[in-house]
Amino acid sequence: MYGPFQHLWEDVRQRLSPPMLLHGGHHGPSEFVQPADIQRVLQRFEHEMAKFGAALCTTPLSELASLLPARDSLFDVYMAVLATLSAIRDSANAGPTLSDDLQTWGGSLTSAIQDLIGIAEQQTDLDSTPDRNRKIAVAVGVVLDRCKKLTKVPLNNSVSVKRHILSCFATVKDAQRELMGEVSRQRELEGNGQQGGEDDMNSHEEGGEAGNGSDDAELDSCDDMMEEDTMTPQQLDVAEKVAELLTSTRELLKETLHALTKGVTAEGSCDGDRVQQLEQLGRHCEDVAARVDEAVQATYPPQELAHLDAIVSRMASSMGQISQGLHEACEVPQDLSSFQSYQTSIQTFHAFLAAQGDAST
Repeated sequence: MYGPFQHLWEDVRQRLSPPMLLHGGHHGPSEFVQPADIQRVLQRFEHEMAKFGAALCTTPLSELASLLPARDSLFDVYMAVLATLSAIRDSANAGPTLSDDLQTWGGSLTSAIQDLIGIAEQQTDLDSTPDRNRKIAVAVGVVLDRCKKLTKVPLNNSVSVKRHILSCFATVKDAQRELMGEVSRQRELEGNGQQGGEDDMNSHEEGGEAGNGSDDAELDSCDDMMEEDTMTPQQLDVAEKVAELLTSTRELLKETLHALTKGVTAEGSCDGDRVQQLEQLGRHCEDVAARVDEAVQATYPPQELAHLDAIVSRMASSMGQISQGLHEACEVPQDLSSFQSYQTSIQTFHAFLAAQGDAST
């Protein structure tokens, strides 16, 4: 039953691997793949897949050979899907990010097809069983779902990089919200005069009968964990400053997305230099997201101010590279007020940490 489907991953690697970049950048055909182009081939694939899946459920194992023509027809359409993704790569002058996206999306469909063929070839005691049919129906549904998602595949470098930066923005947003929530929780404990849940533990001990030794040990362990997470007033001040800085970082990444949307056209040829600029911009945003995660982790006790200061310095350096990248890729002025305000915030934060360090000595 595998037949031509036996070497699916070789087909994916052959058709969707990144193109060799020529001197000055790879220049593909001038005609771009349009959404309607991939929509047509995917609709045909869905049609063939639905027919093949239905036939699998009604054909006994002993008669699977009768499905070979339908299998071959499905394979032809599958190859048309890969050819369309390959055309996107070539016509869009795909950089690493878009190439990775195309391989990921194509590979997702490939793995689902392999799972379906594997289930179809599983030997059972009976030619057709409800369990086998159920598994086939589920596997067909997964294939069709992967196919439907392919309608959203990025068709050019700018869309691919923007989606990558959007995921970085989401990471920063989640980290900032986490830290803000923790700061609020710690402030509330501080206002109630609680130290790591100590009052709650005391009330438990005073309000009921003494527990057994195992319960007491578990409560003591929980108490220790809560005390380890509790920040001192000085550490809480540092956490608040980090949260404020992450808020500014999030807003600046949002402006980066807006500038990228305005500054890079969704269609049209993208030469090698422009592709490289977009790729570098995406890498710097990824680095910022990684530094933000590190900063949040370093904010929890025990805080090491020197380590936190170094993380913020690297984050600021990457944001500076983003400013330069926007200037090169989108012609955004490097003296943009938002970037200048951000640098001022960084300097203020460094000064604050230095003062905290002096106060602790």
